Amino acid sequence: MFIAAAVLTVAAGRWTTADTGRVAGPHRGVVPAGVSGKARVVDGDTIEVGGVRIRLFGIDAPELHQSCRRPGGERYACGDFARGALVAAIGGQAVSCSRRDVDKYGRMVGVCTGSSGDLAGNVVTRGAAMAYRHYSLDYVDEEERARRDHTGIWQGSFEAPWEFRHNEPAKHASPAKRTY
Repeated sequence: MFIAAAVLTVAAGRWTTADTGRVAGPHRGVVPAGVSGKARVVDGDTIEVGGVRIRLFGIDAPELHQSCRRPGGERYACGDFARGALVAAIGGQAVSCSRRDVDKYGRMVGVCTGSSGDLAGNVVTRGAAMAYRHYSLDYVDEEERARRDHTGIWQGSFEAPWEFRHNEPAKHASPAKRTY
């Protein structure tokens, strides 16, 4: 009986916190310790499961509207590429996420797994995201392998996602942009 109620609660986009028993939902200030189910991909490092928005722990992917350059210099939508890599990593299967933190936007920051294993590691291995060293060193090996093999964004040049976000309000006015 309890499991059926829990499934219905998660399907409705709400959950009950184990520590308080209060019902919480998106934008109500309580983030669950974990969620599982079908995921909707928001961008290259963010998914939503059962109404809970989850930022993948330890990685940073190009922003949806970010572009990168191929080896020949032509631009491509690397934010779309990153989103597609996360969609492929999930493969339409259910995912399970465990909370590691809550970010300043109230999103769960979590480690998520699916049928392909660790989603963040998978996206970094595909060259669609970087290890977010400011917060974690968990995916440095995957990033270094993708960089060495010129996989994904590492085949050309790009601005690190955190630099892109920092520079975007200034419309990329800084001439000293570091590319990879």
